[in-house]
Amino acid sequence: MRKILLLACVAFTSHANSQNWSYGVILGLNMYNDQSSNSGQNEVFFDSGNEEFAALNLGGYVEYQFSENMGIKAEATFNEKTFEKGFSNLSLNERYTLNYVDVNPLFKYDFGSKYRQGFYMILGPKFGFLTNSKVNAPENDEAATDDFKPIYVNLDFGIGWRVLKVVDVQGKVDYGLTPFYKDQYNGCKIFGGYFSVNVDLDRILFNK
Repeated sequence: MRKILLLACVAFTSHANSQNWSYGVILGLNMYNDQSSNSGQNEVFFDSGNEEFAALNLGGYVEYQFSENMGIKAEATFNEKTFEKGFSNLSLNERYTLNYVDVNPLFKYDFGSKYRQGFYMILGPKFGFLTNSKVNAPENDEAATDDFKPIYVNLDFGIGWRVLKVVDVQGKVDYGLTPFYKDQYNGCKIFGGYFSVNVDLDRILFNK
């Protein structure tokens, strides 16, 4: 058993130390709101509110370079979104707190003279997995979180810049493709943006 674990550790270290692979941590700021409802008559809408418009998130990424300028970057982040529910332009005084794990496989094109040096572009889907939800509705004992979907899908497009050799400064636009909330009459999607700092642990640890 010890030999198997040792071989696995050696294989992982050798694999991670390859020039084509990179991994690190993500420290980010998520700005979001409900894009799908114009809060008109007989429409449900969700407002992130001024105080909850931006939320911190934390995660990690793995990246693989498969050509001189192109690669695949997979990001996973943990974040919390808080919404105030409304109907027909009126607030219902219901606050919903949703916890998500977001998985974001991205195509990456690097415009630098070398990969992971300089300006780059990213594009790909994002899958949001709802891990926990709760509601605070003092005026409605029947308020529930049943209509929030366990998974939603968005499309992300972004740009970034490698600075200080081990840090990427990155921004993404997050456009809703499927609803995060859907009842028999309404469907609401998330629109937002991400700003993050990605720290390349692989380069720090192995001095690439």
